[in-house]
Amino acid sequence: MKIPTRWVWTRKKEVAAKLLAEGGITSKAIAQELGVSRETIRYWKRSPEFHARIEQHIERFRVALSKDMLASMQKTLRNARSR
Repeated sequence: MKIPTRWVWTRKKEVAAKLLAEGGITSKAIAQELGVSRETIRYWKRSPEFHARIEQHIERFRVALSKDMLASMQKTLRNARSR
């Protein structure tokens, strides 16, 4: 398979990157869900652009989780003080 000189994002690539970042789902399952081959997912994974997008999604998840945890801890502290 020839590697294109320019990476073009598609909805399927974006969904695959997000699903891979979330974890808990195999490349095979992602391929089936998106209607592409498992080899296509492997090919996308070799792209620096695709890998970078996965990392961006992972970072967004980390930030969101940190915010949720902080909000939960603050709520717990407020509840403890009001008793």
